[in-house]
Amino acid sequence: MSKRSKIALIVALTTTFGQVLLFLVASILTGNWKLMVWSSSFGVLVGIPALLVVMRQIRLKKT
Repeated sequence: MSKRSKIALIVALTTTFGQVLLFLVASILTGNWKLMVWSSSFGVLVGIPALLVVMRQIRLKKT
């Protein structure tokens, strides 16, 4: 895996799961669970397709 692929994979994982964890902590601290639902949903909507694109690019470079 090239250096650029590793960086892209880290960014995609961070946007997908990092935002969810951040808003989970914020929701636990504030007690406002709507914050987590609305905010993390956008992170997942952006992160999952980015993760799929990165994984596809890594697979294509291996073959």
